[in-house]
Amino acid sequence: GAAKQLATLAAELKKFGFDSFVITAWLDPGTPQREFIGGIEVVRVPVGPNRSLLRFWRGMARVLWLRRKEYAIVHSHGINPFQGFSLFCGRLLGKRCIGKLSIANSDIAFGRQGRIVGTLHKMFLKSADRYVAISSALKAELENSGLSAGKCLFIPNGVDTKKFFPADARIDGVDAAGARKSLGLGRNEVVLLYMGVIDTRKGIDVLIPAFAGAVRGGDGFKAKLVLVGPRNRSDLGSEFYNLMKGLTADLGISDKVLFLDYTANPAVFYRMADIFVLPSRQEGMPNAVIEAMACGLPVIGTRISGTEDLVIDGINGKLVRAGDVKQLQQAMKELIVSRDLRVQMGRKSLEMVRSEYNINTVARKYRDVYLELIFKPGD
Repeated sequence: GAAKQLATLAAELKKFGFDSFVITAWLDPGTPQREFIGGIEVVRVPVGPNRSLLRFWRGMARVLWLRRKEYAIVHSHGINPFQGFSLFCGRLLGKRCIGKLSIANSDIAFGRQGRIVGTLHKMFLKSADRYVAISSALKAELENSGLSAGKCLFIPNGVDTKKFFPADARIDGVDAAGARKSLGLGRNEVVLLYMGVIDTRKGIDVLIPAFAGAVRGGDGFKAKLVLVGPRNRSDLGSEFYNLMKGLTADLGISDKVLFLDYTANPAVFYRMADIFVLPSRQEGMPNAVIEAMACGLPVIGTRISGTEDLVIDGINGKLVRAGDVKQLQQAMKELIVSRDLRVQMGRKSLEMVRSEYNINTVARKYRDVYLELIFKPGD
């Protein structure tokens, strides 16, 4: 999610004259150590099979030093212990530095990072000129973390509305209809979509039983749940993934649930769906929710960081308590049975994205921060 947001933002900032290159971890030996993706240079730093923190710090510092004449700002997209060191390096090299907090109760949970790493990490982050929170909850977390509250900004994630937009028969209705047909979904079936990694943090273990309860009974409506996303890297042997597929069989809904792998074209799936569901237990500001809203979908989400900023309960979707099967079940059922409610909420989602979360608006906010830092003396 953070990588997708970085790529979208970098491409938009390029239109304003800001060139950039990206430093990231080299996790897959099958990928090149240096390449251009969408016109943006990506430099991968080796971390070894054990993902060594010290090795990554050393490699990142080397790249920042060797290329020190090529950039004016270090912008860390995420400020966990791996990433936060870049701000310290940038400050030593006389650069202006921005750190973006991208996930709640994780990046700056100094006490849980160990005495040595947590202390170093907090020291490194104090090198930043600005901190960006992508949700109101993350802004509060930053302000209460012991870091300088005066440096905290709120800039949400954004979406490219030229890539993500509602299904329109004049534009791409064939794609949406074709996707439904290829998956064996009927035109009159209500399609609920989940987009993301298949793991417990995303609440898949809550989603499946809640969906089973929502479609159980004699209401006579037809609904299907489509889950699009890869297994978690830490799900060795696909244990959790297979457990969830087995759960659909145990609940008697195997014929109503489709598990699909990662897709490079998520927009088609949003446009073929009727409802988007993301029952996460922990987020920063989920890209999937913004993308779904941009495609005119009502959203069912949980009362957690980011989602609470995007979904106004009863206006463009439904908010439920994280981990609550019954609340999620009821929210799904209400939207499944009422087409009018789905359409009404979907229109509101689209309106909100176009006014607040389109990538051009978000990029302009970063542009203003960049210019302020470049032309203003150090704080």
